[in-house]
Amino acid sequence: MRAITMAALIGLGVSAGAGGRASAGAGGRASAGERAVASAQGRRQPLPPGPPGPPPPPPGAGAVRKQVNERIRMMRMWKLTEALSLDEATAQRFFPILNKFDEKVAPLHRQQGEIIMRLRAEIESGRPDPVRLSKGIDDLLGLRKQVAALEDERIREVRRVLSPTQQAKLVLLLPKIERELRRSVRRAMNLPPEED
Repeated sequence: MRAITMAALIGLGVSAGAGGRASAGAGGRASAGERAVASAQGRRQPLPPGPPGPPPPPPGAGAVRKQVNERIRMMRMWKLTEALSLDEATAQRFFPILNKFDEKVAPLHRQQGEIIMRLRAEIESGRPDPVRLSKGIDDLLGLRKQVAALEDERIREVRRVLSPTQQAKLVLLLPKIERELRRSVRRAMNLPPEED
């Protein structure tokens, strides 16, 4: 039966792919004979090609951002574990607190970045609107207050877990570690260094 099917397909100008499936010839459309052979074999014939759809979306920036943030978080965990001499029990209590506040602060940082870009665009427009600039600065100051409040709350919670020496090291080292990690990411992405 397969030999007869193959001969019929060859005679109709259709090539058999893996598993004996027929695929349309050079024209891309199935002829009446091809549809008849496919029907006799109990297979559905593919529909004629329609207009091409939109290309599949590229991997989302959100997915890349999530991977980068996860890698930064892991590097920070490693550096802090070493710098603070954390034992396993303390680390298991400490890092969930840090991660919880990271999740709260991240959207505020994104909003700050958006405002800074708008302020920069407004200044570079040649005719900056004082009302827009003032609103942007007010919004930015409000976000900074929210971030500072969350950082204060984070320190209060962390103090319940860390010794006074570890707390002091954290206050001194965390900004430096995070700055180094941001610089590493910017270098890896071939971005210019941060403005100080």
